[in-house]
Amino acid sequence: MEQNPSEFLIEVEELIEKVFSDLDRLRENIADQNSRRQSIDQIFRHVHSIKGLSAAIGLEAVSHIAHEFETLLDALRMGRVAVDERVLQISENAVNALAESLTLAASGILEPSRRTLFDQLHTAARHGPAQSTADSDAVLERIPSDIWQSLSEDEKQRLVNVVQEGS
Repeated sequence: MEQNPSEFLIEVEELIEKVFSDLDRLRENIADQNSRRQSIDQIFRHVHSIKGLSAAIGLEAVSHIAHEFETLLDALRMGRVAVDERVLQISENAVNALAESLTLAASGILEPSRRTLFDQLHTAARHGPAQSTADSDAVLERIPSDIWQSLSEDEKQRLVNVVQEGS
């Protein structure tokens, strides 16, 4: 059975609500490294689904916001950016923009410029490493070189993060 566009809109709306809840959960559990990582992964999956569904039904503005938000979430997942109040606020701004864009698209209203939000997301995603170089070097010294060389850059970053968390 094929879904019609209004069913897709409802599904995207439900996913946006889940992201709002996930962000609240992230704020509540920010000190718990395992819960924080799980929350970020969950938010990423929901935003990725929003991007795909909205693109499938021609909601380019919603899909573009989700794509830009995904870049920040990926940086958080890989540990290149630390979760702090600024990043949480930018994330909340992105989810608000997703919700607003969905409402505007459903009403047939022209989308406003999201340049400021996109600039914030890009800046936050490039904010820099969440950990110090000295900490990273200490982790690297403990990894056998043949294992380290077999890892991708993302895998290396995740390994450094996991070791620093003590997981």
